[in-house]
Amino acid sequence: MSVIFYIGSILKNMGLIVFIGSSIFVFYLAFKDTLKRGLFCFIPSYHLYYSLEKLRHPWKKNINRVLWGGFWAVLIGYIFMSINSFSGIVSAVLNGSISGSYFALMAFAIILIFRTTDLVNFAQADMASYSVFFVLTLLGEHFITASGLPETGAFMSIGIAIVLALLLSGAFGIFTETVFIKPVQKQHPISQIILTLGLGMFYTNLAAGQLYWDQEEHRLPEIIGGNLKLSEGIALPIDGILSLFVTIVIMLIIFALFKYTLLGIALRATAQSQNTSRLMGINVNMVFIMSWAISVMLGGLAGIFFLAGKTVNLYSTANLMLKGFSAAILGGFSSLPGAVLGGFLLGIIDYVLGLITNIKEVLSFLIILVVLIVKPEGLLAKSKTVKKV
Repeated sequence: MSVIFYIGSILKNMGLIVFIGSSIFVFYLAFKDTLKRGLFCFIPSYHLYYSLEKLRHPWKKNINRVLWGGFWAVLIGYIFMSINSFSGIVSAVLNGSISGSYFALMAFAIILIFRTTDLVNFAQADMASYSVFFVLTLLGEHFITASGLPETGAFMSIGIAIVLALLLSGAFGIFTETVFIKPVQKQHPISQIILTLGLGMFYTNLAAGQLYWDQEEHRLPEIIGGNLKLSEGIALPIDGILSLFVTIVIMLIIFALFKYTLLGIALRATAQSQNTSRLMGINVNMVFIMSWAISVMLGGLAGIFFLAGKTVNLYSTANLMLKGFSAAILGGFSSLPGAVLGGFLLGIIDYVLGLITNIKEVLSFLIILVVLIVKPEGLLAKSKTVKKV
């Protein structure tokens, strides 16, 4: 057995002792409070609720720290015991970070529109599918369309096709904001959200109706292809490394743009107050257009990286949208840095759980749920406080 396995075993056993001990103490305090609360604490969800909200004790914060410390120690211990080597842990973190780069891009795209327009774009996945199919079209992929167009050869290299597809995606975002979103900006937020849901179905069904694409599966080529072997047991896909590098560079550029350029100041001001921004002379409509263009481009890039080298159809980005949305909630729906952090954390959690269980989807969302119960506003979102005078 390796050292990592023994460390995991110690963490798991100590975590169990701490978790069970603190849970018994919470039971004791609940029964001491009332018999009804004590009995209800046998229900795990109420036990959690009681320890976080209803517990009245001078040691409440310390009790919860010990309780959750034991829980995370057990979870990390199981992971260490399953991976069983240092290289396995490094490989899991690196590969998970690659997956996280896809989720971070999609989460950032979702939050960017939300921060500037107070609108959640539920058509983000469908618009990302368009970006992927723009690439396929530029590469000369054959589609079974109503016009019966013949198969053509590749028009260009995949790198140039991706750049042009992203430019088309930006134009697609501008078109969507100008034609569909702008006319309903003053309507109730629920009406706008329903509109984005309808737009997603409209765009997908329009493309699937063989007007210009089809519902068949197509293979999106790898961008570079191959694997990079760092050491024994650690091999990373080169396309994944490219995705991770591009994601980090894009995030740094966007954060610099937000902090040091007039466009970034306008975006931040609009996110704070649209009416005040208008009074200060900021062209809010142009800010909305730019945020939609950037968001659709980022979501499209996430879809291209996520699906590179895979068989795709018009519905292949749905899972990416779900993971991006989850990452945005995990990091804090009002925080752009939180979207990045949430994406990378979700990627690592998702990958690691995939190594130790076949129900990683359920467990990853369960972990997110537990985190949000403890910190409902997300990991990096600032909770609003009201100062009484």
